[in-house]
Amino acid sequence: MLGSISDFFAVWMWLVLIILIIGAGIAAAVKVHSVTKERIYENSVNSYLSGTKKRTPKISGKYKNMDGYTYENHVAKRLRSIGYRDVKITKKSGDFGADILAKDWKGSKICFQCKRYNGPVGVKAVQEAISAKTYYKCSKAAVITPSVFTEGAKKLAETSDVKLYECFK
Repeated sequence: MLGSISDFFAVWMWLVLIILIIGAGIAAAVKVHSVTKERIYENSVNSYLSGTKKRTPKISGKYKNMDGYTYENHVAKRLRSIGYRDVKITKKSGDFGADILAKDWKGSKICFQCKRYNGPVGVKAVQEAISAKTYYKCSKAAVITPSVFTEGAKKLAETSDVKLYECFK
């Protein structure tokens, strides 16, 4: 009788061990899936927002005749189409450096500064985005333009964790 009880406990311990191993494997797979899903989302948003690979400082086509506010509406529409939520355009003046406020798929609040310039966009646009990030209590900031950025703007954005999206159409 004693042998059968110890056999029962031995089998029971093996079952518990197997269940723990399977549970750990499932937990790891869920975490990897979540990280992968986040990375896929970030990559698709970044590639979509970055627009074309051709870098030209001159604005052409429909963007040439667009005013800044029309461009902001265009960008807001594109942001909604790729999954941003609660996309709101700020008032035309006194916006504290943000033209659009939105939430990404994780619920992080992001401020966007839109610059429809005919030439390269400089440091001032990045400074405005940094200011807006603080004022609106956002976790991220970005500057979007159908043009390109100066080297100074790129350096400041990199050190300030501001995303830059050039040639955005």
